[in-house]
Order: sequence, then structure tokens, then C-alpha cells
Amino acid sequence: MHLDPLILLIFKLFCVGIVQMVVTGILAYRKGYSFWLWVCSHIIGLIWLAFLPFARSAQGPEEITVLTRKGNRIGGWLSMASIAVSFVLVIAFSSALASRPIGSRPPNKSSNEVHNNVRQAQTEAVYSALLQEVGATAQTNTKMQDLLKRFQSPRSRVTSEGLQQLATALLELARTDTDAQRIVNKFGISRNEKKQ
Repeated sequence: MHLDPLILLIFKLFCVGIVQMVVTGILAYRKGYSFWLWVCSHIIGLIWLAFLPFARSAQGPEEITVLTRKGNRIGGWLSMASIAVSFVLVIAFSSALASRPIGSRPPNKSSNEVHNNVRQAQTEAVYSALLQEVGATAQTNTKMQDLLKRFQSPRSRVTSEGLQQLATALLELARTDTDAQRIVNKFGISRNEKKQ
């Protein structure tokens, strides 16, 4: 089973986020602040907490209350900001997932190369079959011998253009030669295909 890389990334970020939330909440609680107000503040809250003093170390109950309220207010604002950012990221990832089927991958070179290789193999197969037919009649037909020499040379690379040139040459020869006409009819070569 292959997991989509985007889903795997979301899962990893989710797991890291949960651990980070728990660590931030526990650190806030140990310093005398509210676990629940700091739990969603993520990495920014963790950094901020590192610089906040321990609320319990203040002198007197009024100073403890002031430090606790101030710290909890900061934690609450950081948590709300983190939740808002997380909400935006969830929407962005959701739209990215919705725009393509799960498990699909963007087109890459390998799929294009496979398509090109298949097309090249088809072209070579048709070209080879045409040359075999020409070669079978070339023993008794000098025009076909000339055609075979022209298109069977090692310099001629098998391409779709080369196949079109061979088909055009066969069509021209078919006007006056019955062997060429037989090959044209056998392969279904017509003037319309020549123009493509």
C-alpha cells in the first residue's frame, strides 16, 4: 500500500503538533499558568513561556494573580492566533487534496517517457512491416529494390516522419506499380493519411 505524500505530511505535522501542544500545556501549568489557555499556542507559545517568570514565585497573592492573568491572557491570544493559522492551513490542504484524487501523482517524466516509448515502438513496428513487404517483392521488382535501398539505409532513423515519407513513396509508386498498389491496399494507406 502506497500512501499519498501529502497525506503523510499532514499526518506527521498532526503528530508533531499534538506532542508540542502537550509539552506547552504542561510547561505552562508548571509555571503557574492555565494548561488549557496555553495548550494550543504551539511553538510560539513554547518560546514565549520560556521567558515568562514563574507565577508562583511572585511575592504576595495580588502579584501572583496579576502575573497569572497576564500570562494566561498572552497564552489565550497566542492559542487563538495558532488556531486561526491552523484553520487556514487545513483549508489549504483540503483544497489541495480535493483538486486531485487520493493516491494520484502529478505527471512526471517517466509517464511521458513510457508514452513516447510506446509510440516509437508502434512506429518502428509499422515501418518494419512495410519494409518487409517491400523486401519480399524487391527480388523481382527493380522499383521496389530502389525503394528498399532508400528507406533501409542505416542513416534513416525510424520516426513518424520517416514512416510518412515511406507511405508517400509507396503511394506515388502505386500509381504505376501493381506490387506497390498491393502493399498500399494491404496496409490501408490512403492520401488522407499522407497529409497528416
